[in-house]
Amino acid sequence: MTSINWPAPDPTSPYFCHGPTLVSFSGGRTSAYMLFQVLWAHGGVLPDYVVVAFANTGRELPETLRFVHECGVRWDVRIVWVEWRPPAAERLKMPFPAELCSSRKESKEENARRAAERKRQRDIAEAERRFAVVGFNSADRDGKWFAELIRRKRYLPNQDMRYCTEKLKIETMKWLMVSLGYGFWYNMVGLRADERHRVIKQVLRNATGLERFVSGCPMAVAGVTKVVIWRFWLGLNLNPKALTSPLPQGFDLGLWPWEGNCDLCFLKGRGNKSAMIRARPWVAIWWSAQEALATAATAIRSSYAKRFDKRESVETLVRAVEASPEITFTAEDERDAECGVTCVGNDVSEPVDDDAWEWVVERLRRATIDPLPMPTGRAALPPVINDLFEEAA
Repeated sequence: MTSINWPAPDPTSPYFCHGPTLVSFSGGRTSAYMLFQVLWAHGGVLPDYVVVAFANTGRELPETLRFVHECGVRWDVRIVWVEWRPPAAERLKMPFPAELCSSRKESKEENARRAAERKRQRDIAEAERRFAVVGFNSADRDGKWFAELIRRKRYLPNQDMRYCTEKLKIETMKWLMVSLGYGFWYNMVGLRADERHRVIKQVLRNATGLERFVSGCPMAVAGVTKVVIWRFWLGLNLNPKALTSPLPQGFDLGLWPWEGNCDLCFLKGRGNKSAMIRARPWVAIWWSAQEALATAATAIRSSYAKRFDKRESVETLVRAVEASPEITFTAEDERDAECGVTCVGNDVSEPVDDDAWEWVVERLRRATIDPLPMPTGRAALPPVINDLFEEAA
């Protein structure tokens, strides 16, 4: 394995972390490129207040899990693998030490400080119960916890109600940061300069001030496009599954862009899902089973809530694939389905003009350099368990 000659840290880089940061790693080429640039900006060694996290849904392809593990090993960076877990039925009751208990003799300010610290410690303890740290070998590969989330919701996620992304990815990574004692942090998202509408959504979300984090898109600031990502990983190769020249980084994801994310994600185009079913027929079993369970749930009245895709059921698509030797791809199907903070969804609308884009980029620059407070009494990261020999879950 070739070692990387990392440069000196560069605080002027848009990838440099000036305070508590969560690097959201989806497991695709785009976010992996972003992680490499973050490492490059820090001289190959990340500060301990920078957390790199991969949220596993249990429906990623094996190539994705291997790629995440390989990035961590080859670049010598800790990637925390997390999975959603059902919240406890009752709020945790915590005995607090005497120094955190209010006293009538103390001033209102001191009692307020103690109350805030009690809430912070309770939030940390609660957050630890909402996710599990797993590894390459112990990560769920059967969609067990995704299915449990559906069972609790009693209806299926779809284009209009994407609670799978919210719960399995966004909130799971949020609870990881809260469990480490962070009250506020910078959320680094893998969105490129050619994904203007998705980037704008992050900026507008920041403006609401409702989150514990402020999102930033350093690749959008740096002007990185999909072509740059492709060349970084694949060089002159046009087919990631039939290489004709050496890989620039020595390894790659090995998937087409539309194959990333959950295998039959309902946000993928019909042609792409058809190709997935044709190449890997077994992927449809889990999705079809969830639709069958949702149909059997008497509390669900809407037929839409019984399907992942409002156009047709998974079983209907499977039958169409079996009946057709070929299903032609369409241009709109060829989109990067990488999932991080938000799903790709239907991001087709009016073009974003250059003046508006300059305003967005300036907002992103400000979010990058604004210092964020460091937590007090921050818990250490869980032990490193993302290795090949961890006991399976």
